[in-house]
Amino acid sequence: MEVSPTIEPKDYKGLAVKRQKVQVADRAVEDRLKRMAEMRAQLRTIEEQRPAKDGDIVEVTFEGTIDGEPFEGGKGENQLLELGSGSFIPGFEDGVKGLGAGEEKDLDLTFPEDYGHKPLAGKAARFHVTLGAIKERVIPALDDEFAKDVSAELASLDELRARERESLRGGSRAPRAAFRPRRGREGAARGQ
Repeated sequence: MEVSPTIEPKDYKGLAVKRQKVQVADRAVEDRLKRMAEMRAQLRTIEEQRPAKDGDIVEVTFEGTIDGEPFEGGKGENQLLELGSGSFIPGFEDGVKGLGAGEEKDLDLTFPEDYGHKPLAGKAARFHVTLGAIKERVIPALDDEFAKDVSAELASLDELRARERESLRGGSRAPRAAFRPRRGREGAARGQ
């Protein structure tokens, strides 16, 4: 059995440490602010009747069957799905594209051979799908109101930029409030 040696630190008090000044590019700050805004995006229901397309976030209700029998995990109600994300089995999202709000469709699909839940791998299934709503992600503008929404301690976007620049430098800063939900938020964009 190995034993680590005991180390007694000596003469370290009073040593001066020269801290290097880290340069932070404006682009790095703007990228961080953009990510913060994207995280605070809201979903807005599209009122006009139009077909769903890639990039839309749709609300779907579905029920899957194999040989006419429902199966575990094959049912979802008002699930949010971003079309084009590849988060459902192959063919599901393509089958939903083109549907309008309130429309229904049956999808005949096959689970991939390497599907994670082995009892379903390679099996043919039918999904009855109803498209409830089509939504779009609305990203807030980077302005003084956005900064105030991030933290009540901030009065302007310039103050938020300065705080984030200092954070990127590795300095101290106020606790992050970027994840505080906005009032009136309809829903959160999430992957399946």
